[in-house]
Order: sequence, then C-alpha cells, then structure tokens
Amino acid sequence: MNKIPKRFQLLSHTINVEIAGSDSFDSGLAGQAKYMEHKIILKKGAHNGENMETFWHEVLHFLFRHVGVTKQDGGKLSDDEDVVELMGEMMAQITSTMEY
Repeated sequence: MNKIPKRFQLLSHTINVEIAGSDSFDSGLAGQAKYMEHKIILKKGAHNGENMETFWHEVLHFLFRHVGVTKQDGGKLSDDEDVVELMGEMMAQITSTMEY
C-alpha cells in the first residue's frame, strides 16, 4: 500500500494530513509537522514516492516527540533531522514493498 492517508490516530489525537501549494513552504521543505494543530502538511506537486518519504518523515517527528526520547547529548530525537530523514526513507521503503 503506497497511499498517503487523510488522517490517522496517534494516542488520543487525530492527525490530519493536508497537501498544500509550494508557496506555503520555506525553500527546500517538502513537509511540516504542526504539533499543536495535530497536522502534517505535504508539498503539492511532489511525486508520490517523495510524498510518501516526507509523510513518514513527519510522522516520525510526531512519534519521537510523543515518546520524548532524548539523545546522549541531551537533545531531542524529534529534532534530529538526519535520524528522522533516514527512518522516514526506511518506512517509505517498507510500506511500498510490502507483499501480502
């Protein structure tokens, strides 16, 4: 299954997923996690594979934030873009290659 959901449940929250025009984003961004609004926004026009990676990237920001995991240096794992990016790519690969 390689579809981006419109919404999903995470703990007691419904996280809505929206597609927005590129003018809604800073240069270079393909997505954004809005924690207080319980929303993920993805850039319109990106091909589906890129959107899937970005979707998982933003989901992982939410997961790490809710789990509250910190790194050895005391920083928040949810702010570690390298880790979140790599894990997002792996989740996109897993979900796009699942066989049933």
